[in-house]
Amino acid sequence: MPSNELSEVGERGVALSGGQRARISLARALYQNRDVYLMDDIFSSIDKNVADKIFQNALKDLLTNKTVLLVTSNPEYLSKCDRVVFLEHGRILEIETHAKLIEISDLYKNFVNEFHKSGMVEIFS
Repeated sequence: MPSNELSEVGERGVALSGGQRARISLARALYQNRDVYLMDDIFSSIDKNVADKIFQNALKDLLTNKTVLLVTSNPEYLSKCDRVVFLEHGRILEIETHAKLIEISDLYKNFVNEFHKSGMVEIFS
């Protein structure tokens, strides 16, 4: 990019797809080098292959020694997180690892299974 992080992309950002905008927003956040990051549903507009790479390369590798709060309605990456804060109607129900939540919470297990029902077999019974 000619002006590094100050470069304009697209037609003043208008011609970018939702996924491109999401990746640029994430790059801008990472560029700030903060101690705490709030990631609010960052994978919703990104295809799975790109999301997998972002999760591993950005959240797990680049932000290893940082605090990352990942807000998501997609439980796919929760098994790779240190802790899961499981909410219902804005109220914290449990704070545990993904594996422990599958073991102790039928509500959490149902949440994960509902996500995986789109053409897939339930992963937890």
